[in-house]
Amino acid sequence: MRKLLPFLLSLSLLAAPQAFARAQTAAYAEIASIDTTDFPKISTLLNVYDANGEFITGLKPSDIAVYEDSLEGEADAIREFEVPAQIAVAINPGPAMAVRDGNGVARFERVLEALGQWVESQPGDSQDDLSLVSLSGSLINHANVNDWFVSLNSFKPDFRNSTPNLQTLSIALDTVNAPTPQQGMKRAVLFITPHMDDPNIDNSIAPLIQRAVDSKVRVFVWFIDAEEFNVTASANAFKSLAQQTDGAFFSFSRNEPFPDLSLYFAPLRHLYEVTYTSSLTTSGDHTLGFYIKTPDGTIPALDKPFSVDIQPPNPIFVMPPLQITRQPSEDDPYNSEALTPSQQIIEIIVEFPDGHKRELKRTALYVDGQVVAENTEEPFDKFLWDLGNYNESGQHEIIVEAEDELGLKKSSIGIPVMFTVIHPPKGVQAFLARYSSYLIMGAIGLAGIALLALLLRGRVKNAPVSRRIKVRSAEE
Repeated sequence: MRKLLPFLLSLSLLAAPQAFARAQTAAYAEIASIDTTDFPKISTLLNVYDANGEFITGLKPSDIAVYEDSLEGEADAIREFEVPAQIAVAINPGPAMAVRDGNGVARFERVLEALGQWVESQPGDSQDDLSLVSLSGSLINHANVNDWFVSLNSFKPDFRNSTPNLQTLSIALDTVNAPTPQQGMKRAVLFITPHMDDPNIDNSIAPLIQRAVDSKVRVFVWFIDAEEFNVTASANAFKSLAQQTDGAFFSFSRNEPFPDLSLYFAPLRHLYEVTYTSSLTTSGDHTLGFYIKTPDGTIPALDKPFSVDIQPPNPIFVMPPLQITRQPSEDDPYNSEALTPSQQIIEIIVEFPDGHKRELKRTALYVDGQVVAENTEEPFDKFLWDLGNYNESGQHEIIVEAEDELGLKKSSIGIPVMFTVIHPPKGVQAFLARYSSYLIMGAIGLAGIALLALLLRGRVKNAPVSRRIKVRSAEE
């Protein structure tokens, strides 16, 4: 089954436009955006809806199968959160809205009451993006709920002398399709209208329905008119508009209770953030799709194209030594076996030209093409170069290589390093120079011994004859 998923995903991609135009009567999922800023960690915004248009909550990472360029992977994490909505209320004025009930209250006043109740129920920190449009155009665009309600209360159209038409709906779709202030926000239109006498309304409204479907705008219709108009061509057209865009249709004539707008917009306020670790190693255009396991079955999120710049890490030497002089130390200037320095610290920095900083897996220092030092864990930016084998003057080339967690690797430019090796003098002269202190001390010691012998010998010669005889007898 797993092997069939990429194939099925491709088939569903081909069928997608037609399926969406059929009014979203089936469960569906959609990747709203792809963020590669933290590559190889990629985050996406995901919508998942059931056949009733309700957002499916409670998904886990194990419910998501990731397909990157048709290669299967796993989701690292999934987070469900709430987002505001971008909503346009479109008032299509006409004489039917001015009709009053037995208490002298006009139908549109009842509409205002329902909208006011919805406004009062909004949280104080609501971030909804609200617009109000009518036949004459936009009355207020992309406002907060309080400013929007002030504009609504200031709206005083001449209902009895107005002729409703679809221009109001078209303006609303234009308005609500503006870029959203926050990624992942979903869009809706509340279309408040009486009946229309357009005999070609089915043909007139068809492109508007398709626009809403293509831009994933849910259209909710409040049909404000007498009951007998509920079966007219325009009422049926508005019902089709609501059904095909996953909205809802409500008709009001006298005292019907208005729907709760919060319930209308609730499915638009949920969103998933799915993150996964990419296995891509090449720049360019790629595709991403998901298969989501839900209580309604497995739902595909169709392939969405994205591009990413991927380049190998770039290692750079930091003030490399251009010349190294090895010579005996001052403490032992004639020891040819102990030249200094014996080691050299080499420092580097590693840049990521693609702007995506990643973990390093390995760095290596090469001298004349041979690895002389290697790091497979932190710190990756320092090497200790053993100089013990460089006992002759000459030039050598150093190169550093870096490999990242994706397996991408790159080498630096070669840096020539000139070695100057100063050896101590050799032969008798060197021997005498190296051990002069010991020889002098030895000579002084021998001279002292000789002097002592001479002194002793002189004392014996100067002694009296009788003492010398005794001494001689004692010796015999």
